[in-house]
Amino acid sequence: MRDLTPFRGVRAQNILTDLQHPRFVLVALNLRDRQAFDMYRIDLETGAVTLEATNPGDVLTWATDNDFVIRGATALVGKSGNSIVRVRDAVDQPWRDLVVMPFESALFSGQVVGGSLIAGFDPDGKSLVIQSALESDKGALVRVSLRDGRRLEVLAQDPQADVANGGLGDGPSVLRDPVTDVIQAVEFDYSAPRWVFLDPKIKADFETIGQLLVEHHGALAPARRRLRSRREIEPRSLAALSRRQDSRSLAHRAGPERSAGHDLEREWNGEGLREAKREVIYVLYPDEGHGFARPENNRDFYGRVEEFLAKHLGGRAEPWKKVEGATAELR
Repeated sequence: MRDLTPFRGVRAQNILTDLQHPRFVLVALNLRDRQAFDMYRIDLETGAVTLEATNPGDVLTWATDNDFVIRGATALVGKSGNSIVRVRDAVDQPWRDLVVMPFESALFSGQVVGGSLIAGFDPDGKSLVIQSALESDKGALVRVSLRDGRRLEVLAQDPQADVANGGLGDGPSVLRDPVTDVIQAVEFDYSAPRWVFLDPKIKADFETIGQLLVEHHGALAPARRRLRSRREIEPRSLAALSRRQDSRSLAHRAGPERSAGHDLEREWNGEGLREAKREVIYVLYPDEGHGFARPENNRDFYGRVEEFLAKHLGGRAEPWKKVEGATAELR
C-alpha cells in the first residue's frame, strides 16, 4: 500500500474513475491553493501526479467526457448566486460558460459543495446531459448542445419532483452503460424512489431483480450485474449479483433497529441460493447500526466485497486479509 497523494495538509475529494481507463484516477486536491481544489490525474502504476484542470475559485465539482478527460464543471458564483455549467472543447482549450442558471431557478446540486448539475457527456460528442429547471417548475434531465447550451431534448421529468441526487450533494441520480456511457434510467424521489427507464432492457432487469429483493435498486451494468439495494424502512443491505453464475454476497449491519423478521428474510435469501448450489457469502456486523461506525468493520466489509466482485465480475482487487478488530460474523 502506498500514499498516492503524499502532500502534507492537502485534502483529496471529487475522486473520479473510469472502467475504460483503469490505470488512472482523477482527484481534486487543494495543493496549489488551500482554498481551491484543482483536478489532478494520478497514474496508479507510476504514481505520477499531473495537473488536469485549474480551479478559478468557484468550481464545485468536475466532470469527464467519454475519453476520461476533464471537460465539464459545475460552478457557483458567490456574488449573484448563479449556478453555471462550464465546459471546454479539449484539455488545451479555454473554459466557457455553457448554461447559466439564475439563483431563482437554482437546484440544490448547483448550490452545494460537492454538487454537480452534469449527468454526463453524450456519446455523440455533440451534447451534454444536465439537470435543469430553466424551462420547467422542477429539475428535469435534459440534453443541451455543447456548442451553445441550447436545450435539445427533455430526457425525463416528473411533475412533482426534481431529478434525485445520488447522495447528499451528488449529481443527478442516473444509471448509465459503463461501456457506451448511454444513460439508461433516471431516478426521481417525491415520497419514494421512482425510476424512469430510457432503456427497456434495464427496465426488464429491474423487474427481474425486484422479484428477488423487492427493493430499490441502485447500480447496474449490462451483461455483468452489480446491485445496491435498500428498503426505506430498515437498515441498508448490499447485494452483489452475477448474472452468469447467480452468485451473491450479502453484508448486513445489525443494531437496535434490526428485527427478527429482517434477519429471517435475509437468511432465507442466502439459504435459497445455497440450496441452488450457488456461492453465498453472508456477513453480519453485530455492533453496527445505520452505516459503519468502526473503521475496522468498514475496511473488512469493502475488502470482502471487492474480492467477491473481482472473482465473479472480473477486474483487479487487493486480496482480502483479516482485519484486526473487525466484528464480522460469517453465516
